Amino acid sequence: MLWIDLLGYAASVSVLATFCMNAMVPLRILALCSNVLFVGYGYFDHLYPVLILHLILFPVNVLRLLEFQLRKQGKLQHSNSFIVKSISASGQKRT
Repeated sequence: MLWIDLLGYAASVSVLATFCMNAMVPLRILALCSNVLFVGYGYFDHLYPVLILHLILFPVNVLRLLEFQLRKQGKLQHSNSFIVKSISASGQKRT
């Protein structure tokens, strides 16, 4: 077994672990670690769809973690999602 295979298995185990978690902050932190592992795996094994997916998911997980922390501190309402606002704003017509 090559080191690259071990990297892929570690990334897969980290994703499985995120599905088994209940607490949001540790879940997002582990998801970020998973993204980093999969980016490495995709890069070194030339698996570009895997690489691109996890390069996109990394900032999504960072934003969701920040949103959760801000909500927990009372600085952000549930309806004030960074991601939802940016997506809905991009679909609106400008006049």
